[in-house]
Amino acid sequence: MPDEQTQKVLADLFATAERRSRWYGHWYFASVLQLGGDGAGRNVYTVIYPQQRDEPAKQHEVWEYGSLRLCKGSFSFEETRRFLISLTQRDEFQLPGHPLTQMVALMSPYSKIRFSSQSRWLPSAYPFLRFDFNVQPQFKTTAPRYDPVYSPRLPIYPSAAEAVFDFCGVRAGEQQEASGDFLVALADYRARIRKVKLSSSRVTIEYDCNDVDLGGLRGKLYFSDASSKTHRDFPLTPPGTEIEVPGFPQRVIAAVVSDEGEVIDDVQYSAAGAIGAPGIELELSPADLEQIVLAGESETLEFKRELPKPRQDIAISVVAMANRKGGRILLGVDKEAVIVGFTSEKPEETLRNILREYCDPPLEPTVELVPYGDKLVLAITVAEGTDKPYCVKEKGPYIRSGSTNRVATRYELDQMYKRRGGQRTIADL
Repeated sequence: MPDEQTQKVLADLFATAERRSRWYGHWYFASVLQLGGDGAGRNVYTVIYPQQRDEPAKQHEVWEYGSLRLCKGSFSFEETRRFLISLTQRDEFQLPGHPLTQMVALMSPYSKIRFSSQSRWLPSAYPFLRFDFNVQPQFKTTAPRYDPVYSPRLPIYPSAAEAVFDFCGVRAGEQQEASGDFLVALADYRARIRKVKLSSSRVTIEYDCNDVDLGGLRGKLYFSDASSKTHRDFPLTPPGTEIEVPGFPQRVIAAVVSDEGEVIDDVQYSAAGAIGAPGIELELSPADLEQIVLAGESETLEFKRELPKPRQDIAISVVAMANRKGGRILLGVDKEAVIVGFTSEKPEETLRNILREYCDPPLEPTVELVPYGDKLVLAITVAEGTDKPYCVKEKGPYIRSGSTNRVATRYELDQMYKRRGGQRTIADL
């Protein structure tokens, strides 16, 4: 029999799924086992989540790369329930395409984590609750991250880990490990916030709602600038709501909540934090640009008069911000905070080619030409990276320190690996 904590959390999982069943259809599963010589398997990665209503069932597939067995498909909620109960009560694991495998997987109150739609982990990009099973070490293993995998009838991949995540259909970072995770993700298909656009005069919130009683859901906004705070409730009338504000934002929280007090989705922005926050788009008018420039360079803002030579220097700036909180690089502004303008043919294409050549893993910042009188400024907005540490090829990892860029220390690199959830440190490289 499962322990009392596991029973309680599993009951919470089932109760949540039943409350959301109106929006659920088939349940998708994808699982990868490493098979031993005796046919017994150890979990590499398993994910289960409900598909959206009316979405067709996933076709059952089984792939094999040597001893790596990958299977996926769809089944009903009742089959999902029976499978999870069997796993926790009998310590046995079997999905279609897998052999019967012994596994001990427990759950605790900390197993349930809420994610917003901006995590971009599930293919649907809706907010979700994730229930993590704690698989005992002897029943799990890690997919190799560095050796390519081959099969005469299947796609080749540069690593087993990449094959696992691609097959399972989750948006894992390139540096993430498939190391025995077993989880159930309950997507909340009622509503999601797609984007929040910010300027010095308005906040525009774009969202989706799926045939729900909109009287039971409402939008809420918190906004603060240098001199005021605004609290606003707004009705959900897709595709979005525009709210006038008195100045350029310092802190913004946009959320969708239910009348019962359940947070369905939210997006947060802080000028002191990550500029490239997921789900946030800053609309730079000439007045906004002037305010930002007058504030001067900082950990999240850098000025460059022109695209530097050597080209690696712009890659260093992008990598340094991605390894910290994110930030913005303004091309066409000199070090004295004077807007001199930027001219170049195909600047966005040129920048992206440079970053593809020099950044590892690749980075894709947002690039925007902002008019200022008869001049143009190229604004490069870099989100905080999800695959830290990022490196400049043949140069190494950089971080933003104050208003300068420098090579990261070994301690700082170790901290990046730990925050990412892996066990590797720089000493392992």
